Amino acid sequence: MNNFSTVYDFLLHNQKLHARIAEFYRALQLETSDERVNMLLTILVKHELALLNSMRNYIEQANNNTLDTYVQFDREKSVENLFSVDFDRSDISTDNVEHLAHRFDQYFSELYDGMSTATENEQVTELFDNLCQYISEEKKRVSKDLNSVQDM
Repeated sequence: MNNFSTVYDFLLHNQKLHARIAEFYRALQLETSDERVNMLLTILVKHELALLNSMRNYIEQANNNTLDTYVQFDREKSVENLFSVDFDRSDISTDNVEHLAHRFDQYFSELYDGMSTATENEQVTELFDNLCQYISEEKKRVSKDLNSVQDM
């Protein structure tokens, strides 16, 4: 098992993970008939696509030295538990949706925070600090959007 990846590979991995999460939300949309749940999932799909695009932007804007830096990251570590649900997918509630959104955002917040403190390269630390801050801001924005749908 290889526990090291370049920052580029790490960001690419997370970009693909955001795409997978968006597809997961879309699959849930196909299984629900609740309009409010459907609206929440639509917001979350857009959220994940925005995060996917932000990964692309970080990759495009980072310098090669940063992207080529190796970081300790177990890419083979399973993220399947993030996608597990303890509810009937055909009877998903707004609370279930909010719980899922929080779980995914928390995963990335903790990941970027951990990566930031684990590296000694100042440019890489700054990149992960920026990602952590971006995730935090996105989390607040999405929370506000989800609450506005809940108030309808």
